[in-house]
Amino acid sequence: MKVSGVGLIEFRSENIRLKRLLDTASSLNSSLDIEHLLPLIIISARDLLEAEASSLFLLDKKHDYLFCEVAIGEKGKLLKRYLRLEIGEGIAGWVAKNKKAILLKDAYQDPRFDQSWDKISGFVTRSIICIPIYIKEQFIGTLEVMNKRNLDSFDETDLETLEYLGNIAAIALENARLHDGLQIKIRELSLLTKVEKKISSGWNADQIIDWTLAKAVEILQARGGSALLISEDRKYLKVKCSVGFIKAQIAESLISMEKGIIGIATREKRPVLIKNLHADTRLRGEPIQSHESTSMLCAPLISQGELYGVLIVNDKMDGFSFTRDDLESLNNVSERISILLRTAHLFDKVSEQNREQESAGKLIEKILPTSIPVVKGLELYTRYIPYNLIGGDFYRFFEFSENKLGILIVDVSGHGFSAALISVMVNTMISAIPVDITDSPALFFNHLNHNLVNRLDGNFLTGIYLVIDMDKRSVRFANAGHPGLIHYQKNSKKLISENVRGPLLGVWEDPLLDEKEFSISPGDRLIIYTDGLLEFDQGKNYPDMDEPEMFKDVLQYVEQPAIEFLDQIVQAMLKRSSKNEFNDDVTVIVVDINNK
Repeated sequence: MKVSGVGLIEFRSENIRLKRLLDTASSLNSSLDIEHLLPLIIISARDLLEAEASSLFLLDKKHDYLFCEVAIGEKGKLLKRYLRLEIGEGIAGWVAKNKKAILLKDAYQDPRFDQSWDKISGFVTRSIICIPIYIKEQFIGTLEVMNKRNLDSFDETDLETLEYLGNIAAIALENARLHDGLQIKIRELSLLTKVEKKISSGWNADQIIDWTLAKAVEILQARGGSALLISEDRKYLKVKCSVGFIKAQIAESLISMEKGIIGIATREKRPVLIKNLHADTRLRGEPIQSHESTSMLCAPLISQGELYGVLIVNDKMDGFSFTRDDLESLNNVSERISILLRTAHLFDKVSEQNREQESAGKLIEKILPTSIPVVKGLELYTRYIPYNLIGGDFYRFFEFSENKLGILIVDVSGHGFSAALISVMVNTMISAIPVDITDSPALFFNHLNHNLVNRLDGNFLTGIYLVIDMDKRSVRFANAGHPGLIHYQKNSKKLISENVRGPLLGVWEDPLLDEKEFSISPGDRLIIYTDGLLEFDQGKNYPDMDEPEMFKDVLQYVEQPAIEFLDQIVQAMLKRSSKNEFNDDVTVIVVDINNK
């Protein structure tokens, strides 16, 4: 078959075009970094279409407008500049509204073209192609090129090429957004986990707020941020701490809660994202705007409807605007800080009423058993060591008959005064649980959990409850996020870790809790404890303490009389501590199984 010269040229040109599209697809889909991908898309559009300028507008789904953060302007210069466009405004706005591509050979002859952009920039637009881009039939934005470099107008082939590129770019954008959102969520969860550890380790609210703000700024890759707390008269906010700013310039300022982004966040009690601070009239008079910010997140610190302040984060390090994923992450952090502030506020109220540590200690003393129950074939011994005189641990006995006994240990998260108050509340709830429910460990924990959900303001409980039946020579128990019990079998001289998995109490509704039953024999010993026994600052010459490591000490002393055994175990743990003290409340109960 004979091919004409013109046909051969067109064939080669089409091959070149397809090869460039394939190369572009490979390049775009190899990047999961959204900040790198956005410039790459518009550079690809410019080069493939041989255009002088290009832009990518994305849809803000919540507020229904288009925004552009990067474009290629006159002389091919890459511009990082935030622009907002209403749906229906200009060519890109028309494409977004009508979901149709548009090709203009002479832009100035079309009434849809907004000539004001050229007047502002000095750029002279001749021809335009603008297309809608989609992900799974969902409109996500527009891709636009302006002015063919050789002074010709764009044609239908150019339109087809840009549409191909739009499909490729949409997939790459979706992958990058999913990856970016996942990375933010991973960093957020890591931060929240570390916050919980700081709280549990005894850090006060001021220390945690300072540390958390610095970490939030880090994970959001921001230039700075501030935590502002409400004044005593509740009329103003004052900077508690800041990162990336000269604190002395703003620390003494009383900041109004009525203006700008702070006013929106505190008045409407919702987190706020501003993509372009200088273009938003709501921020006039905002004191922090003087620090030359371009984008801002603001999340109110609210717990149970009460406002304690706001967290503010300013400016992405890469120059782009914050995203809704960023806003969600900051809001999740602010919710945890809000609970902490509420707890601290309640503590201050109690302190103002002269309810000091000694009175709380007396409350705990009142709920702990004053005597050991007598059950045939059992001998019980207890050791209780509160942290800093006030504990969150407590234990109870349930005497069903002379041959049947229930033993409960509960550990309230944290320690100190708030943990003690929760312990008292929980103990009161337990007193009201019917006897037929206390006979079943799993039912008992389910009933208690039902009463605790949504009442602990961010706290939780762990616990282990066992029912010893000497007639059956058996133990039934359930565990709610607590260390298992240790069973020493006299006959085999082995230590058995008896455990059954169960969730924390006070966190989830209707948790699944299982029961486990095992047999006991004369000479056996049961050891029940809270995790405070393993929590201390590790000495340099000892391995990290965990249950298997503790078993070595238990096995060494387990056949000693119970009181001596308790002393030896406590001292063995403290010997491993660099400070010779525990970092949490410690409760240990030893149950010896004897002949009737």
